[in-house]
Amino acid sequence: KKGPSLDRLTDKERRRVQVFKDPTANDEERAGYLPSLGEMTEFFRLVFKRGEMHVECVVTALVFIERLLKARRGHLRLSADNWRPVVFSTMIL
Repeated sequence: KKGPSLDRLTDKERRRVQVFKDPTANDEERAGYLPSLGEMTEFFRLVFKRGEMHVECVVTALVFIERLLKARRGHLRLSADNWRPVVFSTMIL
């Protein structure tokens, strides 16, 4: 199932979605490469340890990610070039 096209978004809505794009993503990531579960887990662990966070933070972050994706009604999907900023943002909330 494919989400709504970004072409139909207003400029304001497009800017809201673009805030989650990772400017450090390489060409492979922009081409649609999706990280493995191990890569995502390692990123969670890195932020978790460096931020000296509580265990509940990971669960809360996952809940926030789910709510964010639902609230954007398909206009925001986790992809290779945005998953890190989304995860990091929800972990520090």
